[in-house]
Amino acid sequence: MRKYLKQFKIVFLLKIVDSILKELAAIRHKYEYYFMPNKSQVLFYLSDASLLRIQRAGSELQITDSIDFPLFDIWEDVNCEKSTLILESYGRTVLLISNNSSTGCLSRNKSEPPLLVVNDWNGDLYAYFVPGDPFLIEDSEKQTMARILAAETAYGRVTVWVCVLEESGQEVARMKEYSTIHFTKNVGNFQLKLLALAAFAHLTVSEFFKNKSCCGCFFSMLFRY
Repeated sequence: MRKYLKQFKIVFLLKIVDSILKELAAIRHKYEYYFMPNKSQVLFYLSDASLLRIQRAGSELQITDSIDFPLFDIWEDVNCEKSTLILESYGRTVLLISNNSSTGCLSRNKSEPPLLVVNDWNGDLYAYFVPGDPFLIEDSEKQTMARILAAETAYGRVTVWVCVLEESGQEVARMKEYSTIHFTKNVGNFQLKLLALAAFAHLTVSEFFKNKSCCGCFFSMLFRY
């Protein structure tokens, strides 16, 4: 009797272990699915997002949602001939922001900011940026869609940037302390929302790495690989 009881206990325990393993496998599958979205899912999320965060991740920036879930990576491909800011999501290019001049990081010493060309993931012209205060967002025909204004400063440093529509002056989004982005609900289309995000990313990169020289650019690229 004890022998059969012992066997019964073993079988019962094995069934419990098997059940637990199946549940863990199911949880892991859900975990992997949830934490590995694709670019389309991230862009769909962006279309309705109201709050995003900007965080530094080594020599790069990362855009996350309100609970720090990663959405976009931002890094700069720089040499002394060309500078391209790359916005990507889970290894897929979203936007490319390039210097329109051939002087790359040397152009940062010029008094007038360069015109920045924004291309989409297919390499097609998407928009233009004109850095400065105001920072202009132009469409592919160089018509101003929105402008980003320095709203608040402290100790010589801009702490709040506000993006407003060119025609109506309505607020599209604002960035505080180069760390949080708040979007105004139902103002602006998806293209403008994405461009505002990219413009804020450019402003943040410029703030964090504005003193980087060409040599610094070179060494930062060396350590990337």
